[in-house]
Amino acid sequence: MENLINIGELDTLVTLYSPSVNIGAEGEKGADFTVHSEVFAKVDRTVTDQLAFDNFDGRDAASLVIYKVRGMTTRWQVGIGDKIYEILSIDSISRVSPLCEVSVQSID
Repeated sequence: MENLINIGELDTLVTLYSPSVNIGAEGEKGADFTVHSEVFAKVDRTVTDQLAFDNFDGRDAASLVIYKVRGMTTRWQVGIGDKIYEILSIDSISRVSPLCEVSVQSID
């Protein structure tokens, strides 16, 4: 399966944030996120509805198609507009494709 997407569909500018681990005053680990790059993506937005701890939870989710970024993991974050999303999964479209599909969910 090769690219089933037209390059013109990558029309939304998103920001990729890479983490760097820091150590707090009491030895706790934390992460500082810095801007790695701004890339164009095809964004398909959805809303996930679920019951969690007996409460209805609706979160903003999206599926992005972007060019593969070397070293990107699920610890990275994605900024779309003024909202920050956590990466749930990164799926290669195919081994030879320069594109990948990234599933994200909003951080509340």
